[in-house]
This record gives sequence, structure tokens and C-alpha cells, in this order.
Amino acid sequence: MRGKILLFIIVTVLASCKTKQEPQSDKATPATVEDSLPKDSVATNDSTENQVAETEKAQAQAFLSLFKPMNPKGYHAYSPEFTGDMKVKTTQFRGVAIDAEKYHGLLNEKAVPYLESILKGYGGFFAIGKFDINPRYTGLVVRQHSQYSDTQVALLLWDKQRNQLIKGLELADTFGDAGWFFDTESWITEYAPNGKLVIVSRTKNFDPNEDFTSGTVTDSTKVSRFNGGKFISTTTATSDTTKYKLKRWKQYKAD
Repeated sequence: MRGKILLFIIVTVLASCKTKQEPQSDKATPATVEDSLPKDSVATNDSTENQVAETEKAQAQAFLSLFKPMNPKGYHAYSPEFTGDMKVKTTQFRGVAIDAEKYHGLLNEKAVPYLESILKGYGGFFAIGKFDINPRYTGLVVRQHSQYSDTQVALLLWDKQRNQLIKGLELADTFGDAGWFFDTESWITEYAPNGKLVIVSRTKNFDPNEDFTSGTVTDSTKVSRFNGGKFISTTTATSDTTKYKLKRWKQYKAD
């Protein structure tokens, strides 16, 4: 009889243990961090993000509005001439001054060389014109600071999907030092708004001899084709000097 009572007690204890469970939390684990936030907080975050996006969009539109629409067919880009007080003589390359500090968030050194100097007030950045390359990219022609002054003309690329300025192609520049100088100019030879864009650039470079009585001139041509969001270039010796005549080139003459 005692054995039966003992067996009954053991079975009862085991059954009691099985029915015991770990205490459960009354709070459900949120599926995401956002679910754990108060609804008012989530709404505020969404509102802030939308405001930032709208501000960035407005800034991009204001930046692009500085560029007037232009016809790129047959466009000849060359470094402008300046007066003695460094005012631009050549009207078509005067451009609209761009406040680099105001649009600093859109600019970068890769797309705009000497950006740091421009931001410090040592040089300028000017909007010349714009044209559609294809549904994704817009071409922006600018004049910007170069080695010594605001002589470089460049075609920058505006990515419409990302609202971002990216590196394009240098079209023109000219400067010299210690007897050496060069001149680069470009022509848009083929253009169609479906993405066909071919640019020919010609560069003449003068290197003086040791006593500066004469020097050596090199003459080269670069053909750049827009493909896949960038320019692919090939360089050859210049053959057609009549068709691509440099406007700013000056033959060196010793004093």
C-alpha cells in the first residue's frame, strides 16, 4: 500500500512540473525598429526626410536654371580673351556666375577641378549653357578656374536620376609659363538627342629651347565619344588642320 501511495505522489509531482511554463512577457517584440517607435515619431521622421528631399530637389532646380538652353551642333569651345583687368571679352563665354558656396553640396573636385580655390575666392565658376544628351544625362557647359585664371571651358554631366553632377570632358583651356604654352579647343561634330555625341579636341603645345630662341610645336587631336555615361577618347596626330583651326593659338616669338 505504501508503494502505491509513493508512486501516486511521484506521478502527481511530475505532472505538476510539466504544466509549469516560463513567464511570458506582456510586450510583443517589434518586427522593426520603426514599429517600436511611437506613431507620432515615425510620422515626424517621414516628414523630415520628405522636407530634405524637397530642399535638395529645389536646390538642383535652382542650379540648373542658371544654364540657358543651347544648340550643341557644331559648337566650338575655346578659352576666352580677357582685358587687362581680367574681364572677359568674348561674350559667349562670359556666362552666369555660380555661387560655389551656395551649391557646394552639388559640386565635387572630380567634376570641378580647383574647386577648393574657387570656394576660397581665388577663381570663378560660370554657367554657359545646357542641352540634353539622352533621357538620363544633361550636358552643362561651364567656364571655370584653371591653373592661373578662369580660362577652362568644360562639358560637365548632370545625372537626372541621381540629381548629381559628375565629371565630363575638358573642352578648352590655354595658359603658359616660362616660355611654354598650349592651346586646347573643341568642336561638337556629331550630336543627336538620343545619346549620340562626338567631340573633337585639338591641342597645340609649344616647348621652348634652352635659350628661348626657338622651340618645338606638337599638334594632336582627340576624338571623344559619349558612351555608357562617360566619354571614351582616342588621340592621334592632327591631320585636318583646316577644318579644326585653333582660334587662340599664337606662334611663339622670342623678344
